[in-house]
Amino acid sequence: MPDGGDRRQRVCDVPLAHLRALWPKIEHFVADALATDECGRYWPADVFQLLLAARGRLWVSWDYEAEEFEAAAITEIIQSPRTRECRVWLLAGRDWDRWRIELRDMIEAYARSEGCQYVTGSGSRGWIRAIGYKENGVNLMHPLYNG
Repeated sequence: MPDGGDRRQRVCDVPLAHLRALWPKIEHFVADALATDECGRYWPADVFQLLLAARGRLWVSWDYEAEEFEAAAITEIIQSPRTRECRVWLLAGRDWDRWRIELRDMIEAYARSEGCQYVTGSGSRGWIRAIGYKENGVNLMHPLYNG
């Protein structure tokens, strides 16, 4: 393992009861991820409110050596007429080689337990190689301005 063989669990989901206490420690990860969205769909406060309303689930990774959080991810369950998916819609962190596989495995197990047929998400093409998923189209955007 890249972190010297430490086999302690790094990744977990955050119970709703702990969200308020933990948020100030991971909000910067959310802000970093949102900064890449040129559409400006959300601010960190919006994400916090969605989590409080149980419309998403927060996942974190803990760095035991530095004694601080090293990553945060947000998932949501989407039910469509013919399928159910767990969408990873926000992800940011550092030292991703230390937590990416554990996070992937935990989210996939959670998705299965929720009856999902897919885990989906968007991001850079580097994630295709990093977590072993296949590309399914691209996200496009075009800003429209009045005047």
